[in-house]
Amino acid sequence: MTGPVVPALSDAVEVLAPTVAALPPELAGAVAYHWGDELPRRTADDLRAITAALLDDPVTVVFGGHFSSGKSTLLNALLGRTLLPASDFPETGAACWISAGPADRVVAVTPSGPVDLAVDVSAIAHEVSLVDAEGDYRERVEKVRRIQVTVAGGTPAPGVVWVDSPGINDTATMTARAADVARTGDVLVWVVTSRQAMSETEQAYLATYVAERGADSLAFVVNAFLTDDTEEEWERFLGRGARVHRDRIRDAVGEEEPEIAVVSAQATAAAPGDFGGPETRQLLASLADPDHPRVRATRLTRAAARVERLAGDVDQRVRYERARIDAARAAAANSHDEAAARHAHFTSAVAAAVTRCFERHRPYVEHCGLQVAQEIGAGRLRRDGFYGSCLTYRIQLAVNALALDLAAAVNRCAGEHWCGVLSQHAFTALTTHLYPGSVEVPVPDGAAGKVRKSLGSLGGAARDKVADVRVRGAGQVTAETFRGARDAASAIRQDKGGALRSAAAVFRDRVTAQDASVAAARVATDGLLAKRDAVVRLVTDDCRPLAAPVAVPDEAPVRAIEALRDLLRQRAAQCVALTQPTREAP
Repeated sequence: MTGPVVPALSDAVEVLAPTVAALPPELAGAVAYHWGDELPRRTADDLRAITAALLDDPVTVVFGGHFSSGKSTLLNALLGRTLLPASDFPETGAACWISAGPADRVVAVTPSGPVDLAVDVSAIAHEVSLVDAEGDYRERVEKVRRIQVTVAGGTPAPGVVWVDSPGINDTATMTARAADVARTGDVLVWVVTSRQAMSETEQAYLATYVAERGADSLAFVVNAFLTDDTEEEWERFLGRGARVHRDRIRDAVGEEEPEIAVVSAQATAAAPGDFGGPETRQLLASLADPDHPRVRATRLTRAAARVERLAGDVDQRVRYERARIDAARAAAANSHDEAAARHAHFTSAVAAAVTRCFERHRPYVEHCGLQVAQEIGAGRLRRDGFYGSCLTYRIQLAVNALALDLAAAVNRCAGEHWCGVLSQHAFTALTTHLYPGSVEVPVPDGAAGKVRKSLGSLGGAARDKVADVRVRGAGQVTAETFRGARDAASAIRQDKGGALRSAAAVFRDRVTAQDASVAAARVATDGLLAKRDAVVRLVTDDCRPLAAPVAVPDEAPVRAIEALRDLLRQRAAQCVALTQPTREAP
């Protein structure tokens, strides 16, 4: 056979024990590393207190109900003596906590400290009665936090506390006090008066209570106010009135089988063995066991709520940290967008400035070719690469001036757009990039052919000697060769027509070289202008926005407490799951 099995509170202790003893080492280490030792230590301490409360705290049974429903009369009957003040008007203004002890004692807990009272109903009434002899509300009651009543004997049982709470629907203050007391109990025993069906106020109050604590933490006592405290009146009430109240209670709490005892408090005080007294005592005796389903469900629900509050406290920190991280990410994205926009504007401004600089220096680079052309026309025509080196040098000087002008223009743009200035490394790279390669100025040698033709009438030996002079140079000419060349030169002078042809050839070579110099400078200028886009990229890559990037916080700390929160919520869910009966294996 199979049947429902109610998990014991010890099962919940076993669920919480691993967390109470120590958080998982990896999690505890991460939390302690990022948040210090206090958070994991305090969490473990709180869990130990919650676990201890499951088993070690006394079972607290709170008696609640509409004012003048007979709560105090019922408790007096259960105690077997009159200790609590009772009347047909609102009487209890401060909760009375009743527990067993070695001797009778009554203590009023006030803001100024505990005050011992006489162990009698008048002394207690002086502290808790809401209404004085003239029917006026007493302000004194609001200054009393609670009354601690210790009674010698077996009622209530050891480890059990009964609480007589203020009645609801008298004043807002008393209703609030009643609700606060109800929240502290393991079970709320709601006393329903037979004088009226359960009122709408009671139903609204209990609906709020059930929403917070669950219907499992409720039990009911229907208190019959009999016309006469006789067996006939009692049986008449059980036969008709009790059924009406039972149905009304079921409808109010939405529970098919709520625990309900029916009693006549006033009658059973005189006859403890009759008028529902034994059944009521039996109900209360069952509620004294921590593993009673209602007590167990309440304690597990309360433990789950307390663990959930711990998780909520951690979650509040998680939400704060997540909001901080999200804000930092948004700021970083915004800063990135702003920097990108500034850099885009800077790039546009730099491109325009670079273009202006290139256009401004273009004539200077082109003029280098004219300067070298002037040198070609001014002196002896050279064919040793001199003019190419000269043009290269002049273009480099012009490039240096261009580079300086570019750097100044770029730095102005950088200042206007909040970007860094051009670095020395980038300036050097810029200048190097602008430098042309070796520029060549070709010089033709058309005059040499005219000289050979003029020497055609000379002997072959003389021509060779003249050629040898041209090839070797003056430093390597022998005396014999020199004499032959001198003879050849003398012959050339005599041939005036040949000399004129040679001079014309040299002139043409010079003009051709001058044209070549101007053309080479123009080619170099075009090549320089072609480097404009590369210069813009080099500059904009180096001159970055000055705003420092917004640092996004490390997520490791918040992930650690998220794991702690999730673990606590898992433990809370496990406690809630234990409130549900399970099926026993066949």
